[in-house]
Amino acid sequence: MVLVLLRRLASTALVVLGVAVLVFLLIHFIPGDPVDVMLGESAQPADRAALRQSLGLDQPIHMQLLNYFNGLIHLDLGRSLHSQRPILDLLAERLPATVELALAALAVMFGSGLIAWALARLLGEQPKTFVPPMMFVNAGNMGLPLMVLAFGESALPAAVVLFFVENTLHYVLGTWLLDHHARLWNLWRVPVIFAALAAVAVKLAGNDVWPPLHMAIKLLGDVSIPLLLFSLGVRLATSKLADLRIGLIGAVACPAMGMALAWAIGRSLELAPADADMLLVFGALPPAVLNFVFAERYRQEPAKVASMVMIGNLGALVFVPLALMLVLK
Repeated sequence: MVLVLLRRLASTALVVLGVAVLVFLLIHFIPGDPVDVMLGESAQPADRAALRQSLGLDQPIHMQLLNYFNGLIHLDLGRSLHSQRPILDLLAERLPATVELALAALAVMFGSGLIAWALARLLGEQPKTFVPPMMFVNAGNMGLPLMVLAFGESALPAAVVLFFVENTLHYVLGTWLLDHHARLWNLWRVPVIFAALAAVAVKLAGNDVWPPLHMAIKLLGDVSIPLLLFSLGVRLATSKLADLRIGLIGAVACPAMGMALAWAIGRSLELAPADADMLLVFGALPPAVLNFVFAERYRQEPAKVASMVMIGNLGALVFVPLALMLVLK
């Protein structure tokens, strides 16, 4: 038992080390010069050289990597290129509200899962089929643009927190619900985790993504969404009319449970009004299409899950405007 634990700890340490090195390389090899960001391209060469020396950018790459790890060990994350304030101070200011919102989202999802489990038993459906679509909602493709449209650009960071919490829990708990032999190690193979870490690293460093690279990533994402919907349509074409029953029930149960729980949790945690409003909209979102992908992969009645996803997103035409009416009155 001790040897197994030690092996797990060693593998986790290697993963953390690998992620740290990856983040360092992403920051340093993305096109763009942090000196230009801080001083502007019209700065004098002497000023540029002095700033480069003070930041340690004049040192060899291996020395920069050692300094980077030394800073991580001593909790020195450097300074923001934009505000010149210590990054740790910025994180400390924003962390309490961020953690509170993340915990509220987790409570909504776990609460929905427990209610959905009882409802599945009552309906005679397999919990593995019914519970995940009721827990894991469309917080990305629908949630992110909806939050920005309803609450403005300032709501994007909180919307990203909701999406990241939902998506991470989906890959961890959602995978385990369908396959109890799944390992947490597989989480580090999920591209969205690396993408989120890279985005945080780039944001904290104050760098801008090289425009051609940004456009290439955007085009890839734009292509992936229609492919996902196409696969959903193929499955629906082979579904039976009997599958519509569970789809209709899920289309009502998912947003009804989410909104009720979000309202109760927002009040009990005394969330800031803006966060409470976003949590209510989060609770009204329909099942994510990713639920269907998981159902196909683990052969967990994908036709029924496809029905819940499709009809649930149609139901969003009613429940999402209702949520927006409640928070934007």
